[in-house]
Amino acid sequence: MDWACRLLGLSPEFLNSSEVGGGVIQNTACDSALVAIVAARSLYLRHHPNIPLTDLVIYTTSQTHSLGVKAGLVLGLSVRVLEVRAEDNFSLRGKTLRLALEEDERQGLKPFVLIATLGTTSSGAIDNLPEIQQI
Repeated sequence: MDWACRLLGLSPEFLNSSEVGGGVIQNTACDSALVAIVAARSLYLRHHPNIPLTDLVIYTTSQTHSLGVKAGLVLGLSVRVLEVRAEDNFSLRGKTLRLALEEDERQGLKPFVLIATLGTTSSGAIDNLPEIQQI
């Protein structure tokens, strides 16, 4: 992948040979999401090694591309689909996320990744990233 980094003019930290950066090229959005979720799961489990996989949860919304649910199926992880409202242009709001996190925490579940959307296939919805970031 070093050739691609050089072609794009990225800094040396992105080179595989730097032993810091590197990466792969995925051929679909689904593959990219799967790789990102695997990385998120690995990072979460590195920091929380005693958490069973059955407690991990992927968050998506009812407007998120099916890639979130597919990743959950492939990885054997639970997926929670958060409902969004037409009044909010099908955007995930901070309050919805906060309530879901609190509910799952009470149940001992561990949401470790949220697949936010920026122009969904089904409705063009854009999640409210400033609100989500505050959570």
